[in-house]
Amino acid sequence: MSRKRKLPKGMATRLPSGNISNSDLGPDQIRKGGFSRNKDGRVDNTESRRRMLVRHINDVEAGREALEERFGQVWDTAQLGEDFIVESFLAPFVLVIHKKTQHKGTLVFQHRPRFYWEWTPEGSEA
Repeated sequence: MSRKRKLPKGMATRLPSGNISNSDLGPDQIRKGGFSRNKDGRVDNTESRRRMLVRHINDVEAGREALEERFGQVWDTAQLGEDFIVESFLAPFVLVIHKKTQHKGTLVFQHRPRFYWEWTPEGSEA
């Protein structure tokens, strides 16, 4: 059983901007050719960055209280269904529509325990 790290005080859910090279990827991504490619065959470095973020989020011990302290409002799965209509998942993001305002946007989520946070309406600055 691996031991999880505590949530770093300054942890940001969004990865810093910049280029990512194969040296930034784990062995599985390197064996698979590093970056994924989009429909046009161009390298899509957002896939690798998203996977790194998923690993980062799910590698830390973050209960509801820690997430609320860091990010403010946090939803569990039942609360998510009360406030949002889920359109799609692409870990660690979920595309949703806010039921009251009908605004489309995203939330960030972790797998276990399953919590959602950082509501970002479409078109707002992250």
